[in-house]
Amino acid sequence: MSGAHEPRVRVLLVWEDQYCEKLHLLLKRSVRHCCAKARVEFVRDSSRGNSNFAAYVQQDWPKARQHGFAREPKVDYIVCVADADCVSTVCPTAGTPPDYYQGAQALETWMSSADVQWTKTLRTATTLDPDRVHGRFLRWSKESVVTACFDVPEALGKLGNFDQEKLRRHLAQCRPHRADSSPDEMHIHEVRSPQSCLERGCASVDLAVPRKSSVVIDDVIDAASKTHIAKLVARLPDLRMLSHFVAELAQAHERC
Repeated sequence: MSGAHEPRVRVLLVWEDQYCEKLHLLLKRSVRHCCAKARVEFVRDSSRGNSNFAAYVQQDWPKARQHGFAREPKVDYIVCVADADCVSTVCPTAGTPPDYYQGAQALETWMSSADVQWTKTLRTATTLDPDRVHGRFLRWSKESVVTACFDVPEALGKLGNFDQEKLRRHLAQCRPHRADSSPDEMHIHEVRSPQSCLERGCASVDLAVPRKSSVVIDDVIDAASKTHIAKLVARLPDLRMLSHFVAELAQAHERC
């Protein structure tokens, strides 16, 4: 009988960013939104650098798989998550991503291939259940999430006191691509330099640009994912795809 006490599939998510708590929470909320019936329990950790994922799989995956962390139960799967902008460091065999002018579909095709290549690379780092080891690239970062919140007042308010209407006027003049008029599903493709977009947006309303590791960035992500998770999922398709991927891992595990 299905119930609240049924065992959940435990998935260890390993992020590059040491300050990954809010990104992790964002993914958990996305999974609940996209795959409400998925029985998944998440464990969070960081590789502390893009070049450290293979070493993490070699050294820490066996501990997590066989014993668990900090007296918690062992984990069932590990999913390493990295920024696609760092692919040359993380997985050189994935090749070079296509440029903007080749179109969104070309980039998505490359992303799928890069995930496969990185997963193969990570699995060579361990002999313990390598089929439970996965790598996923994302086209979004903390800055990407913030730029996807351009019309979420509750989230923007965390950046400070400023004229949000003035920011909207700035966005309406952005070239070559206006964040405020692109379809949601094209947002991640159109805003290819989220850090620059964030800097220009802050400058337009005389705001200091928050540091990536600052509590301000985390507060923006937390506020947006609490109240507008559907909008973030639409604008960050990799978030949706990662959510479904994790849910599918859980479903496949339950069928075994």
